[in-house]
Amino acid sequence: MMDKTLLPFCRAAALAVLVSCQAAPREPGEILQASDSDIDSIAAHVGAVPVGGEPFAPRAQLKFPTRIAAVGTKVVLLDARGDSLVSIFDARSGELLDAFGNRLGNPSRDGFSDAWDVAPVAGDTNAFWLLELRNQRLTHVALNSVAEGRVAQVGRRVELPGDEPVTGAVQLMDSSFASVGYFTGGRFAYFDPTGRFMRFVGPVPPGDTSVLVQIRQHAYQSILKSSPDRSQLAVATRHAGHVSIFSSDGRFIRAAITPSQFEPDYNQEPNAARMILSQNAKIGYLDLATTERNIFGLFSGRLLSKKRSHAYSATYIHVFDWYGRLDRVIKLDMDAVAIAVNPVTGILYTVPRAVEVGLRQYDLAPWPQFSAEKR
Repeated sequence: MMDKTLLPFCRAAALAVLVSCQAAPREPGEILQASDSDIDSIAAHVGAVPVGGEPFAPRAQLKFPTRIAAVGTKVVLLDARGDSLVSIFDARSGELLDAFGNRLGNPSRDGFSDAWDVAPVAGDTNAFWLLELRNQRLTHVALNSVAEGRVAQVGRRVELPGDEPVTGAVQLMDSSFASVGYFTGGRFAYFDPTGRFMRFVGPVPPGDTSVLVQIRQHAYQSILKSSPDRSQLAVATRHAGHVSIFSSDGRFIRAAITPSQFEPDYNQEPNAARMILSQNAKIGYLDLATTERNIFGLFSGRLLSKKRSHAYSATYIHVFDWYGRLDRVIKLDMDAVAIAVNPVTGILYTVPRAVEVGLRQYDLAPWPQFSAEKR
């Protein structure tokens, strides 16, 4: 495990990120190497399909929403600067059902320092795990019916070791957790159901050996999601153009054929354990969502130097199957910072960059390739 004196730097770096129709014919395996920020031309080449959405929860008071998740018949929203860190909406009506997690950490009901990510509970479509970055812990939240009173029931907490920050986690069918983070020992870290560290798996990201491993992990910072049956893991990079598929035990299976492939452009700050993106850096995948058949990657592709204010939002969603093939590129009618897909209803939910418009939803059900059945 890493030198604990580096932990504050790694946590600070992670928290800074928080605040900041068929496709046209292509040759099999064709990959476009994007050398500029003209993502629209790449999307046109692969046949991007425009989709129109409609308001979902239009009266939601959004401040700085960061993550959205479809959990059973509910939609869970995380807002880093909202009066409540976590809001629960009815997936059909958009009605606000519950909100909790005072961002000042009111211990009476909440005790949350932050709300970084949401992960489904294995074998339970009416519950989720909430990952706190600062406290390095997972909290079980059960979702009850409205008739049962309080919709969100905060339950047990799983404390993670904390000496190497976890930035994303999924629960597997044996109740253990697979995670990504700023690890020195491997690509993934696995924890038992109580939070005890079990093992590292896979090689750390490539790079100059003079650069600290945790800095390379930050450069290749990843979003982690599992297939609904927990048999496979999808990993997308925030500062690079990669989507990779792994088995649940961390074994590499294949790399997805992404329309735009590139590596992180970064430096290690002298005399500090911090990763600094260059002015020419390009932003990759901002979020992932999965169904039994598809992987949805919200892709920016924008250069910090030309679109800094918009680089951490995206218009395009790359849709892959679990064989890593690009099925389709969706062009949203409004920039988004986070996405979720309900695998049963085929509804895509987005968090727009323009928070004043509220959340949005898109009906993908009429498109058969987005059905819940595996190919």
